[in-house]
Amino acid sequence: MTLGQRIQELRKQNNLSQEALGEKLGVSRQAISRWEMDGAVPEIDKLIAMGKLFGVSLNDLLQVETGDAGPEPKIVLALPRLWRMGVVVLALLTLLSLGGTAYLSWRLIGSEQ
Repeated sequence: MTLGQRIQELRKQNNLSQEALGEKLGVSRQAISRWEMDGAVPEIDKLIAMGKLFGVSLNDLLQVETGDAGPEPKIVLALPRLWRMGVVVLALLTLLSLGGTAYLSWRLIGSEQ
């Protein structure tokens, strides 16, 4: 069972619509829909809030098995905002570097004349 399917199952068990769950978590109905369709992963604070709301632990919410069931499953949470921010910062640093190089070249050529 995926995280999205688990969220949908718990939401329905608690007789909540996507809109009602979104209001309780401070997100849109569309965000809930994306989570349930595994198109996005909730931020950790939203996972914690859902666990409290549904009365389940994060292990139960994320379906993490404990005990001697073999190797522990890995849970990968996507960080799309962090990735985008890194790309933007890298682009800005590149532009500053190119601009600085162009300015220094211009100054050097100007001082030689």
